[in-house]
Amino acid sequence: MPNSPLAKVPYPSGSDAPAAAADMMALVMGMDAKLVLPAMDEADRDAKYADAPVSTMVVSGPSKKIWVKTGTLPTDWWTVYERQEYRTGFTFLSGWEQDTVIAIRNTYTTEVRIKALYTGDMITAKPDSSADAGNITPDIDVCVVPAQIAATVGEFLVVGTYKTNVTSGAASIRNDGTVRVYDATTSGRIRTGDYFWFSATWNN
Repeated sequence: MPNSPLAKVPYPSGSDAPAAAADMMALVMGMDAKLVLPAMDEADRDAKYADAPVSTMVVSGPSKKIWVKTGTLPTDWWTVYERQEYRTGFTFLSGWEQDTVIAIRNTYTTEVRIKALYTGDMITAKPDSSADAGNITPDIDVCVVPAQIAATVGEFLVVGTYKTNVTSGAASIRNDGTVRVYDATTSGRIRTGDYFWFSATWNN
């Protein structure tokens, strides 16, 4: 039988017509490995398509993910695309109140944005006369991000920037998920009642 030009799926033609059942079976079997298949999540994917051939593609609308089979084992899949949003699961520490938060985890990058209200005592960075001008001692922990986000940080700190009503500086997300403030503009202050905006983006 001839094959289709792109997917190379066999189809009955001409003299193949008398063997209709066998030809239709060949057509269906040829298409089977070339379809984009649906799944709810990873567990559903592994259960349904454990025996799928290499290069099979599976998509999940509910999970917002796309996978391609890379080996013979049921769990041999590569994530081609994913997008997960987290607006809950942030734990704010003493002296801070949550306003607005979002974390977005894509296939290759993660982004965190935080807006919080500072309710603790005023924090003042070291003045110009200090050898460590601008430093905040001790460092100030703001919140803990969801575990799924912390898992992408790895062994290094992810350093981002923050701004309040009257100052700005550097803060990080640690691999335990803690958002920590290190410094501010020289003699800068984070005052009781100030809003705190923080953002960071990194490669997974």
